Amino acid sequence: MSEQEIADIAASFQAAIIDVLVKKTKRAVKKVGAKTILLGGGVAANNQLREALRQMCESARPPLKLLVAPKKYCTDNAVMVAALAYHKYRRGLFAELSLEPKPTA
Repeated sequence: MSEQEIADIAASFQAAIIDVLVKKTKRAVKKVGAKTILLGGGVAANNQLREALRQMCESARPPLKLLVAPKKYCTDNAVMVAALAYHKYRRGLFAELSLEPKPTA
């Protein structure tokens, strides 16, 4: 595949994900009667998602308030998780494969 084809596929994939996120957000707003949308985490750094949610909020009747932190605060914690995993790996600290996700107090 050419670089252009790869870029086109990536852009189409991104557009499809944004479409789903906006539709699910609209559905959640309607279900709970929300008046404010808060976009956070690593995904909040995506310009197209920010714009799509801004347009959704502006076109809602009545308009919805959209809160989005500055991009420098919209980070993903994948690096932090990977760094911790690296140090645990170096020390030989492994969990059993039967480990179940259970919240702790």
